[in-house]
Amino acid sequence: MQQETLTVKFGGQSHQVEIQTFAYSVLNFATVVKQTNLKLGGRPLDIHIKAPKEGSVLVDLITTLTQNNSLIPDSVDFIANIVESVGGLYALHGFISGRKIKRKERKENKIEVELEGGSTMQVAEQIYNIYVTEPAISNGISQHFSALNEDPAVSDFAVATSNKEKIIEVNREDFPRLAIKQQFETENSRTLIESATLYIYKVVFDKTDRKWEFYYGGNRISASISDDNFFKLVDSGESFAKGDQLKVDLQINQILDESVGIHVNQSYQVIKVHEHIKRNNPVQLPFDKKLGE
Repeated sequence: MQQETLTVKFGGQSHQVEIQTFAYSVLNFATVVKQTNLKLGGRPLDIHIKAPKEGSVLVDLITTLTQNNSLIPDSVDFIANIVESVGGLYALHGFISGRKIKRKERKENKIEVELEGGSTMQVAEQIYNIYVTEPAISNGISQHFSALNEDPAVSDFAVATSNKEKIIEVNREDFPRLAIKQQFETENSRTLIESATLYIYKVVFDKTDRKWEFYYGGNRISASISDDNFFKLVDSGESFAKGDQLKVDLQINQILDESVGIHVNQSYQVIKVHEHIKRNNPVQLPFDKKLGE
């Protein structure tokens, strides 16, 4: 039986964590660990949480003593392999989330990813393939940071092994970008980014996974907004009304309908808001008039 204890730290001045932040964050972190374990071979793994102290929580990863059907030999410390892989997955997500990939190239057993702007990162091919082919992992990381972003008391997040080696370390200013869900093209799916004019139907003032509702091209759609600067405008008191327009960069996620041979829209996300245009002729309701007048 192998075992590793990870220290998960929620930075902040109060040395305490709001219960919803704690539960949702740790749950999504555990999802990433479990899904990574499955992709690496799937030997049974137990995850236990010890009582938190001063803004930290101890997470025990323990192998289960059962017949070994894992792809990883007994001689390999596969707990260490899982921990290293989870750190690599978070690092890859931190590099590409909310950014546009210009190029990816295989070099020996690594994948080199280049972003628009020239930044590059090399990652183990196995880590890249796990991240791209397992949506539960990339979504789990996004939802993890979405929970952290909604709690202003959390200043940073870190995970360290029992020998004090940090495998994850993220400051608060990166939480909003890392909360963006990453989309990858496959044989049956693709992602488009278009300049679009959206007509507001329903607003959501908090930056969460809840979606605004718009009319776009004559169709009613739901879309989350990931633009941090836009929500600074919202927090400053910008007012919105039904029928207002937003000029945006709209990410459209499509999937192939093999029965007709075309890609159809599945989901939407507003990446950048360029302009808010107020409705020209808002309806004036006679609230100041008495009945019968």
